[in-house]
Amino acid sequence: DGFLKMAITLLSEFPKQIEIEGKLVSSDKYLYESVTNLMSTLVIAPDNPDAGVLYLAHGLNNVINHMKCFDDTSETRVMLFINMLCLLSTQIQKILPYHIPKVESNDTLYGNDENFINEIHQRLTRICEQIIQTLKDLATTNPKRQSTLALEFFSRLIAHGDLNQPKCMKFAVNLWDLAQKSSTPDTQKSAVI
Repeated sequence: DGFLKMAITLLSEFPKQIEIEGKLVSSDKYLYESVTNLMSTLVIAPDNPDAGVLYLAHGLNNVINHMKCFDDTSETRVMLFINMLCLLSTQIQKILPYHIPKVESNDTLYGNDENFINEIHQRLTRICEQIIQTLKDLATTNPKRQSTLALEFFSRLIAHGDLNQPKCMKFAVNLWDLAQKSSTPDTQKSAVI
């Protein structure tokens, strides 16, 4: 628990550039990999009952929100938010996809507890709103990037969302339309394949 908390805290100090072989390069790729790997660990990390529901995931989301190494419309930040949606949607499952032997994960601790599920739904909504705001901001500054990110968001929504819910289905259609709005014919073709 303490190790994960420290790792999340240290991420807030991640530099915008790092030196590799004597050259300064963007740290986005390395930051993305590190945070995504940490999220994979958080899938099985049990909550501390004294700290609240998914407090480590919440802390990580706050760190991603306030990282100074990102621009306001950073593609990496949006991709991390999309990955956070995947982490949270995994937490809703009755049985998590993997476990550590002899460690009770949140599926055992919470089961189908209504408060736990409601808390996750609220967090999912807030993160979706952040992603949507970034997509709106990109409409005038970089419509092609907006289209690419909307397509990525769409594919994750299809994989992790409940498309039997009318709101979710409508949202997926809107994301698809947005992704197609500024995409090239090649992008449209590859999205269908």
